[in-house]
Amino acid sequence: MKRALLLIVFWVSCFTLSAQSIAEAGKLYAEGKYEDAYLLYNVLFQRRVYTPIDYYKAAVCADNIGEIAVAKKYFKLAADKRYYPAYKYLADYARLNYQFDEAITNYNTYLEKVSLPDSVKNLINKRLEETKNAYVLLNKVRNVVFTDSVVVPKNTFLQTIKHQEGMGYLYTFNKYFNTQSDTIGCGVYASEKQDKIYYASLQDGFLSLSVSYKNFDDWSESEKVEFASWDISNSNQNYPYLLQDGVTLYFASDGDKSIGGYDIFKAHYNDAQSIFFKPENIGMPFNSIYNDYLLLLDENNGMGYLVSDRFQLPDKVIIYTFMVPQDIEFVDTEDEAELYQKASLCKIELQKQDFKEVEQKTNKEAIFEDFYITDEVVYNSLSDFKNKKARELFVRYQNLVSQIKLVEENLDKKRDEYSRSEEKETLGEAIFMLECQRRQLYGRIRTAQDQVRVAELEFLEK
Repeated sequence: MKRALLLIVFWVSCFTLSAQSIAEAGKLYAEGKYEDAYLLYNVLFQRRVYTPIDYYKAAVCADNIGEIAVAKKYFKLAADKRYYPAYKYLADYARLNYQFDEAITNYNTYLEKVSLPDSVKNLINKRLEETKNAYVLLNKVRNVVFTDSVVVPKNTFLQTIKHQEGMGYLYTFNKYFNTQSDTIGCGVYASEKQDKIYYASLQDGFLSLSVSYKNFDDWSESEKVEFASWDISNSNQNYPYLLQDGVTLYFASDGDKSIGGYDIFKAHYNDAQSIFFKPENIGMPFNSIYNDYLLLLDENNGMGYLVSDRFQLPDKVIIYTFMVPQDIEFVDTEDEAELYQKASLCKIELQKQDFKEVEQKTNKEAIFEDFYITDEVVYNSLSDFKNKKARELFVRYQNLVSQIKLVEENLDKKRDEYSRSEEKETLGEAIFMLECQRRQLYGRIRTAQDQVRVAELEFLEK
């Protein structure tokens, strides 16, 4: 009897201690001390099963410190126990990996089961519609040969692309019209003969396209570019580019049929009705779940240029160079990883950008905080590395760490603006994109760490 009583006291004490610990973890979570809360949750979860909201909080902590694999696991546990807010995160993860069918299911569950304010509901519904568009386009990914890429500041990319004969000319609105207006970021296309311009400008709170023609020395009144059977209300159109045929217009839009942010669309001019036919999304890999701003075709040389901010910091874009395909050919594979790489261009982007960064920075000496190769082998300088490959990999790792710091600073700034602003839908979109960038960077950072250690250890153990 005495032993039984002692056992009861022991189990009650353990339960009380556990309850205090889970409460402490919840407090750390509420205070935004995600790393401390994450470590405590991990210890507690090894002892017993907790409530779905505890798993959800632990998952949010893991997500915020970049432990994405663990975050997915805990969000899945919370979702399986019918804690429905977890479905939003699971949908976001699936979308980032181009698993659009899974993302659609999870967004629908989240919308159906969770009571949301209208601003959030509108944002999720927009994301769901974009994901549905992406699901359709993923079935027809163009097979395109990309030959180069370069990362440049976003505010200079129009000047970066060199003019080739027949391509026409690109300007910013302020430079072309010699003004300092509120149209920063608006693109202008001028024909090769400089007798026709298409440009974006602010109209009724959104960017719209206009066209003007030169007759001798005078320019016609600007006309708004109209599209048949296409609703451009509450959306932006920017960065126009006209082919040499004079009737095929490429431009970026974040409206109907976009799969995320700006997408590249193509429309043909109907001369009989003086209007463009309904635009079509030109699909993947030219478009992505990020912002894709501009597509140019150098028809004389068979080369093309694509400007996008996929996988980039907020103030950067990447300019891809590709060979203009003579025939339309689609990617034919059942390998999901290969399809993701072909559709998103993640593989070429990583190779090109990392190569340029290593090329620029490998020879620079640097002192840094402790980097553990093993528990006993700790480096503080590039000169500590014995293996050249490991040294180059470490430079890549440092670049990623610098990028994540900038993203987190920008994310904190946007969240602060969100708490004080009435334009929550627009800011919510920006926050979502930054969170996506942060998750991907954290994953790349951990992969880079492992690559550095493996390369150096293989050399040391020879």
